[in-house]
Amino acid sequence: MRALIADSHALIRSGLCQVLKTLEPGAVVTEAVDFEQAVRALEQRGPFDLLLIDLELPQMQGVAGLKTLTGSNAKVPLVVVAEQDDAQGVEACMAAGALGYLPKSSSRDVIAGGIRLVMSGGNYLPATLLRQRARRSDNQDPSLEPVAGVKRELTRRQRDVLDLLSLGRSNKAIAQALGLAEGTVKIHVSAILKALGVANRTEATARTLNAG
Repeated sequence: MRALIADSHALIRSGLCQVLKTLEPGAVVTEAVDFEQAVRALEQRGPFDLLLIDLELPQMQGVAGLKTLTGSNAKVPLVVVAEQDDAQGVEACMAAGALGYLPKSSSRDVIAGGIRLVMSGGNYLPATLLRQRARRSDNQDPSLEPVAGVKRELTRRQRDVLDLLSLGRSNKAIAQALGLAEGTVKIHVSAILKALGVANRTEATARTLNAG
């Protein structure tokens, strides 16, 4: 793995570097302290397999600079590392091309899991945003929505559970992300398996991915 870590704080860069070394002992990490250095590294020391970019990187101008990085490196997974995790900011970064968003307050295990998920082709969103989306869906019309390839329709809450289930999250992790009791998640998972006409979580994930 060749990775670029762009953050103005040495402690953050060091911590992220340690996480990458844990995931990939042979990882080669390039560091940048501002936007200009990051751009120069991409031009002179690439190609990279992963970009970890501080949203408040000096000279970057937030999402505008992020679009510059993603636009010129469209095939490279980019994960935003930021102080804030408000829904609007997260969704703006994802719309700009980021594949993941990691609050700096996240634990080492969460950061490692988020990076691993992005490197395997998925997207990582912070639990706070998932909970906010869940609350918004609860306040919307509770009518059922169709999902391609299922034997019956799923409720919006079941769709939220299915989204996380497809990312390989455990029942406990899903419960924490959506603010539910673990027993409630088990009930939703059972209903989802029945709706999809499958026997287990692995088959449910495969069916969901195949259905888009």
